[in-house]
Amino acid sequence: MAASLPDKPILPDSPARDGPNQSPGERRPRAELEEVDLWWGSYAGRAMLPGFLLCLLLTIFLLAMEWYLGRRQARSDLISSAVLGVAGASWLFEGTRWVYRMTALNYRLTNRRLLYMHGFKLPESWAIELRQITDVSVMSGPIERFLGVGRIVVQTGGDKPGSVVLEGVWHPYRIARIIRRRVRQARAGSP
Repeated sequence: MAASLPDKPILPDSPARDGPNQSPGERRPRAELEEVDLWWGSYAGRAMLPGFLLCLLLTIFLLAMEWYLGRRQARSDLISSAVLGVAGASWLFEGTRWVYRMTALNYRLTNRRLLYMHGFKLPESWAIELRQITDVSVMSGPIERFLGVGRIVVQTGGDKPGSVVLEGVWHPYRIARIIRRRVRQARAGSP
């Protein structure tokens, strides 16, 4: 889906604003009328720390190999250029992935929906009504737990059952608890 999501849904059965002709009993709470952001997050950059460490290890290995070949008089300018090119390309690739994920993955939790946007110019986006969420779980390995990041897996039911993964979430256990609580409140009908 390439359509963008509205910030605030239009509610046909609700008045546009509280007017002087309305009695206090007819007014709805503001949280019921508007869609309110409860949490906004994006990909946590620290989730890519293992990839950066692999780049560092690769760079150290390549530089050690070049130093060893230089000491044995077996190194040529072509080998030196290739070593630096491979090391530079690995850092450029990992840095580009980091910038892209930090800026192109965004998550929002409102009092009605969980929203996801992925991309720049025509971002892929979707929205899940909180009432359609059947389960929320957290997946994280030991390194991710040490870094305080993880993946939140959201199971959906209703017309289109499936699962959605929010990657690189900072403090995933806390965010998963917030989502679960808001799902229970949405099902109970409270704002």
